Amino acid sequence: MYDYFIDEINKAGDQSIPFKKICTNPSQVFQPKTYWDSSLSRAIAERRLALKKFRRNPIPNNFDKLTSKIANAQRLTRRARTNDWQGFCTQIDEVTDIPTMWNKMCWMKGVKPKYSQITESMKKDLLHSLTPDYAEYPQPTLHSDNEALQQDFSLEELQNCLKKKDTAPGDDNITYSMIYNLPNEEWQPRDGKRKRGRQAKRWIDDLRNLKAKPGLEKK
Repeated sequence: MYDYFIDEINKAGDQSIPFKKICTNPSQVFQPKTYWDSSLSRAIAERRLALKKFRRNPIPNNFDKLTSKIANAQRLTRRARTNDWQGFCTQIDEVTDIPTMWNKMCWMKGVKPKYSQITESMKKDLLHSLTPDYAEYPQPTLHSDNEALQQDFSLEELQNCLKKKDTAPGDDNITYSMIYNLPNEEWQPRDGKRKRGRQAKRWIDDLRNLKAKPGLEKK
C-alpha cells in the first residue's frame, strides 16, 4: 500500500509539475531585459544590502530603510518597464518581424512556452543504458612471473593463511570452515608419486562432499 501511495504521488507530480529547463551555459544563453540598466542594478543591490542588515539587526530603523529600498526598487522597475513598452509600441512599423510581435503578444497574454517533458520510457531507456540488468565480465586469469609464487606451498603455509571466521568465498565456493573440517590424514597423489620434501594431500573429493554440508564450524 505504501509503494502504491508513493507511485501515485510521483505520477501526480510528473503530470502537474512543469519541466524546468536548467541552463548549463548562462554566460552565452542569458539575455537581460531590454529595460534593464545600471540604475535598476543599483536599486536591487541596495535592497539586498538593506535586507541583509535587517536580518542581522532587526530594529525599527533598519526595517524602515528596508521598506524604503523595496519601494524604490519597485518604482524604478515599473517606470523602466513602462518606458520600454512605450518605446516598443512607437517602433512598430512594416519591417518589424513576426517572431518579435508574437513574443510580445504572448508576453501580454501571459502565455509561457511549453517545454518538452521526459517520459517514463525515456527515463527507463536512459537508466538501462547507464546501468544494464546484466553485464558479462571475463573470468580473471591468475598468473604471476614471480617464481616464488608459482611454487608449491606446504601445509604449514596454508594453515598460517587460514582465518578463524568465514568470509565471502571465491568462484570455487570454498570457505575456511570447509578446509578446517578436512580429514587430517595425508593422502598421496593419484599416480602414487609426490615431490621430494613435500607431502601432497588429495582434498578435492573431501571438499566436494563438504560443500553440501552447510553450517560447518572449526574443529
